[in-house]
Amino acid sequence: MNTDQWIEKLTQQLTPQLVNNAFKQLLAQGEDPGGGIGGFRFLKHLIADPSLTDDDVVQIYLNIKNTLKRVLADIPTIYYFEAD
Repeated sequence: MNTDQWIEKLTQQLTPQLVNNAFKQLLAQGEDPGGGIGGFRFLKHLIADPSLTDDDVVQIYLNIKNTLKRVLADIPTIYYFEAD
């Protein structure tokens, strides 16, 4: 899939259950430096498409960020914050 297809798919299919399960899998592997799970690592895990470049993943993130924030707001144990 290309980036536009991934953006459309994730925008339509991100659910609290999907996001929560992905975070649990990543936390079992260990937190990122500084704690928690970074958005980039989260998306790479969720997409699992080796054909995408790091720039593609960033583009996807920037386009689904608002959707992801809305989904995370429904999961009381996961907090979203943006670093400076």
